[in-house]
Amino acid sequence: MITLIYLSLSVVIVLTNLIALGVLVQKVVPERNLARFIGIIGISLVLFFVEHIIGLGDLAWVWPLITALSVYILWRHQDQLLTAKFWWPEAAFLLAFIYALAWRFLLPDINPVAEEMTDLYFVANYRQGVTLPPPDVWLSGYNFDFYYAFQHYAIALYGRIFDFNIGVNYNLAWPIVAGSLAGLAWSIGSALQLKKRWNGLFAAAVLLGGSGITVLSLAIWNFDGWATNASVASQYLWASVRAIGGFADRANGPLGELLFAGASSPMPILPIETTAYLLFNGDLHPPLGGFLLALSAAAAMLWVQQGVDKKASMGLTAYATASAPLMIAVNAWVFPLHALFVLVWLAVRAVQKQLNYVAVLAGGAIAIGLLLPFLGYFAGSSLSPALTAVQGGTPWQAVLQWWPLLVLLPILIWHYRNSALIAVVATILVGLIFTLFFYFSDGMGGQYARFNTALKWWSYLNLLMVIGVAIGLTLPRYKWASAAVMVALLSYLPFSISFLLNSDHNSRGVIAGHHWFTQDASNRDLQNYLDELPKGIVLEAPTTGAYTFTTRYALFAELPSYIGWHGHQGGWLGRPNFLNMRVQKATRFYNGEMSAVEAKQFIDGENIDYVIWAPEDVQARDKKWLVVDDYLAEDFAWVPFFDSEFGGKLHKVGVWQRVR
Repeated sequence: MITLIYLSLSVVIVLTNLIALGVLVQKVVPERNLARFIGIIGISLVLFFVEHIIGLGDLAWVWPLITALSVYILWRHQDQLLTAKFWWPEAAFLLAFIYALAWRFLLPDINPVAEEMTDLYFVANYRQGVTLPPPDVWLSGYNFDFYYAFQHYAIALYGRIFDFNIGVNYNLAWPIVAGSLAGLAWSIGSALQLKKRWNGLFAAAVLLGGSGITVLSLAIWNFDGWATNASVASQYLWASVRAIGGFADRANGPLGELLFAGASSPMPILPIETTAYLLFNGDLHPPLGGFLLALSAAAAMLWVQQGVDKKASMGLTAYATASAPLMIAVNAWVFPLHALFVLVWLAVRAVQKQLNYVAVLAGGAIAIGLLLPFLGYFAGSSLSPALTAVQGGTPWQAVLQWWPLLVLLPILIWHYRNSALIAVVATILVGLIFTLFFYFSDGMGGQYARFNTALKWWSYLNLLMVIGVAIGLTLPRYKWASAAVMVALLSYLPFSISFLLNSDHNSRGVIAGHHWFTQDASNRDLQNYLDELPKGIVLEAPTTGAYTFTTRYALFAELPSYIGWHGHQGGWLGRPNFLNMRVQKATRFYNGEMSAVEAKQFIDGENIDYVIWAPEDVQARDKKWLVVDDYLAEDFAWVPFFDSEFGGKLHKVGVWQRVR
């Protein structure tokens, strides 16, 4: 009950601030959802710049002040709050917010099944309140300076301001992301002057839809019992976005046997991600930030074309321009696509003699200026995947992803003067043609060689395609074709709902996100103990390189780890040798393969303060606990949270803590 009260109050406080922010910025931006998002971006970007100069530390003192200010702003606009006209723009945001909140309330675990733990790690780096780049919490002694993570900085900033612990920070960020996606789609529809039902359909397709292949999926695969079985429903949710390659060999439906029979084996895995898929997986991954920038830029373009006043037009043109360099810090993979999208729009506006060059220069200069401190270290630390020619071509089945283009291209013929639509179609065509012949080689090989290029580029292009089709809803003789595409995409929704309702809800309401392992009493007590410890480096036994339990204790306690998911880290850092050396040292230590002198040199030399012995260590190492305890006896105290012996094993769970 206390948790529910806390969650309810937190949601009310957050929504009060968000609604007030939209009202405030709407004085200069014509639509509230777009205004709110630009306000969030502006605040986050300015503070991102400032914290590269000086860390702002604890920001929990801010929320009472801004909440009081928000209440005052809403009180000043109380007459508007009583009108339906005020709440229609909020409806898309609030309904999406509530939908995502329901997902995170019923399924709050932040676990290693997909990329949730990775995203939690990104957020953890930016929660430290120090001068950026921050210390890397998965690699003690190094800085986190190699990943485009402005999205995660903004999420961490939100948690720092509202004083959420890291799990609550993560789970209560999802509703804002979902609300912003649907709200920005509503803003696009409002700029197009769509009727509410069509606008709602478009917003739903953005938030809840799949790709072109989604509506064909039931004929490609057999998913008997999906309506009552979460596991079967999840197979559909995966198959719909991993159709080409990943699930091709499982195509057992009538259409699947026809389309994929005799397909080359193994097919390249060419995946796609949508918001609905990411919400199902729980991943707060960078493609979401790319979706938000694409939607907000498109909304800004369409409002400019709508004929807003000169001041608003300049501001929106500046924002659309600024979104291009900002994409480097949000999702650098799709920066070329987004830059092309913006540049084509600017070029068409220039040809039409409708471009405000001052606004373009101001928007670009401000964004680049505020990002310069980040770009200064990111450019030197990030990997530069090599442009590589595709070998063997692309399976023809990939066209199943893109059949909505058959609807989009005729829309362009009708709306050939719409500069935003021209930019949408040009970007899609260039992006698709490029990926037929080239990809960015990032160290992955075999079936996965083109994985990241397709995942990032096709996901972004899929969203642009939905935006383009939405413009067809303005055409009386074509709106039903556009609506049919939206409904086809929404065939993803029943499976999402089935998965949500039929899943195990044992963690329901445990919004901290770690119930998946702290439901065990010894793990819970150990985690609670770590939460109260002073900052120090934690050692947990390495296991597999990724999608592993390793670092769960340290991450949720917001303590730095000696080594994290070294498989992921190796990919991000270019496979440096020192990562393997760290893994080998830590593994030898836990296996009791070091001499006492070597073990002491290792622990002291790496400044390790806490050594975890987890239930997995009981199973994998058993009485090696005695050896490790001997290693640490001189300088560490053992703090047990389970201590017994049965079945021939030492069942010990706890932490060795350095005695100071």
